[in-house]
Amino acid sequence: GPPSTPPSPPASPPASPPAAPRAPEPAAPRRARREPARALRPEEIQATLLRHQADIARCFSGIDRAAAPAQVEAELSIDVSGEITGVHISPALADPAGRCLTRSLRRLRFHRHSWPGFKVTVPLRIHAG
Repeated sequence: GPPSTPPSPPASPPASPPAAPRAPEPAAPRRARREPARALRPEEIQATLLRHQADIARCFSGIDRAAAPAQVEAELSIDVSGEITGVHISPALADPAGRCLTRSLRRLRFHRHSWPGFKVTVPLRIHAG
């Protein structure tokens, strides 16, 4: 009869690859839950001011141009939550313009950021010289 071939060993299960492919994991859960606070960039501050420009300009509409400076600087203190916690205008503007400007600037809202006590000074033109 035909030569008997030794029975082949039972097929062994394929060797598992060294690192079983895992589903990609979401970024570390701690970070995924809340976006890390980014720094406030000058162009973001500028864009926010531009969005409120009409509101701010309204404060200067009835101003006495002869007595008012052509430009003031507003120092804004921005909390980590993005809220304005302080407004300092220099040179100081007489009311009602000064009060109106402070109120308008306090309404600005920025995104959350990571610098406690962040301050930025923005020039505001009142009238063309």
